[in-house]
Amino acid sequence: MPEESALGAALAGGPDHRGWTVQSYLLAQLINAVRVMDTNNVRVAGGKIPPPQPVEVPALRKKRPRLDLSNHPHAQQIERG
Repeated sequence: MPEESALGAALAGGPDHRGWTVQSYLLAQLINAVRVMDTNNVRVAGGKIPPPQPVEVPALRKKRPRLDLSNHPHAQQIERG
C-alpha cells in the first residue's frame, strides 16, 4: 500500500497526512534546517533577523500503549515447553 494512499494517511493520523511521504517529511526537515542555518549566519555577521518560520508538517499519531490483559479474570499463563 503506498504511503500517500488514503489508508496510509488514516494509519498515520488522518487526512492531513495525505500526500506526505517519507521524502516529503525529510525535505521539510531539510528546509527547516537550512532556514535556521541561514538565520544563524545572518546573526553571526551582525545582522538582525527574526526567527525562521518552520515548514508545518502534520504531527504523527502517537503509538497507543500496549494492551495489558494480565489482570483479566480469564487470563492464563502460557506454558512454554
